Formats: sequence, structure tokens, C-alpha cells
Amino acid sequence: MTSPWWIAAVIAAAQQVGQGLQDYTVNKQNAAYADADAKQARLTAAAEAARQRRINRAQEGDFLAGVAAQGSDLSGSPMEAYLANLKMGEMNAQDKIYRGELTARHFEIQGDIYRKAAWNALIGAAIGAGGKASAAYSGYGSGPTTSVSGTDAVPARDIDVSGMGY
Repeated sequence: MTSPWWIAAVIAAAQQVGQGLQDYTVNKQNAAYADADAKQARLTAAAEAARQRRINRAQEGDFLAGVAAQGSDLSGSPMEAYLANLKMGEMNAQDKIYRGELTARHFEIQGDIYRKAAWNALIGAAIGAGGKASAAYSGYGSGPTTSVSGTDAVPARDIDVSGMGY
């Protein structure tokens, strides 16, 4: 009794599709995580910049209070020091936003890579399943042979095995 040739083809194709769907799902989930990480990086950077600006305002107030306590005005070098302090504080805040933007962009690119890998998994599964089914179908009817060389090969299904206990 011969088993239907197509069972092996169906099983192989189903395994290929199942693996492709699993890879697709994992990559889509990883892409969603990367997108969430990008959003979180931007929110964190904005919060850090806001904190830096609050620190800047507190330092500005301390500076102005110190100048006023000395009885000085903000002309000449005290004004230059004050402006330099303002610039440095704002640059620190913008640096935090820039670093957050770079981190977010990294996660967005990573998410894009995961999305492309997900689609590649589906396409690869479809191609692989078709290839396995085609390979199994192309072998249908020929069966295993007793010899692999020459033209005198005899299909195994034509060999009498009744006296061999099968």
C-alpha cells in the first residue's frame, strides 16, 4: 500500500507557512515595541529638557539675587556672565532634546527593519511552501529506485517483495 504523495507536501508546506507566520508575528511585535520605545525616548527627552530649563531659571534667579545683593547693576561683565549662563542652560536643554530625538530615530529605524523582516517572513514562507509542494509533486510517480545510475533503473514499487515478509 502506498501512501498518498501529497501528504508529505501538505505537511512540509504547512510547517513552512507556520514558521513564516510565527516569524511575522514576532517581528511585528518587535516593531511595536520599537515604536513605543521611540515615543518614550521623545517624552523622556522633553521631560529632561523641561527639568533643565527649571534648573536654569533657578540659577538665573540666584545669579540676579547675588548681583542685586552686591549693589551692582547688570552692565559690562556681569551682564556678559548672565547671558553666557542663559545660553549654556538653553544649550543643555536642547542637547537633551537632540539626544532624545537621536534615540527615538534609532528605535524608528529598528521598527522599520522589524516590519520589513515580518513581510520577508511571509513572502519567504509562501515561496518555501510552494517550493516544498513542488518538490514533493515532482517526485510523484517516480518512486525510489534500486539503482541511481544508468537507464536500467527499476522503480521500487515494481519489485516483488511478497516472499520477504512485508
